Amino acid sequence: MGVKGDPARTSIIRIEKPFMGLLPPEQTQSWKEHSYSEAIANTCWEIYDLNEADEYPGTDMEYHITIATDFPGSFAWQDWGTEQPECPGHPNVTIKSNSTAKEQQITWALRAHHDHKRDG
Repeated sequence: MGVKGDPARTSIIRIEKPFMGLLPPEQTQSWKEHSYSEAIANTCWEIYDLNEADEYPGTDMEYHITIATDFPGSFAWQDWGTEQPECPGHPNVTIKSNSTAKEQQITWALRAHHDHKRDG
């Protein structure tokens, strides 16, 4: 995770062992165990209690997500999908994914509708 235009504010999370190694070895030790043969990643735009179209953020938003492996070819990447919100005045939502043997890059874009009047 990071801030656009400021590479010094990028966070990379690397988890060496399941449950960050906090569980006893008799419970789990390695990502190679069968329980971890499938991984599911997602993202969520969490805004609550919207009742009117002009309560949505008025600017576009775009999220760039990269998921990588140290073992190229070890994942059968699947394209991401999304559904359009059903609330009145919702932004248009698109998602695109591109995969290589080493990583998957996802672009999740929310485009504001500018056809309703906004205060301010």
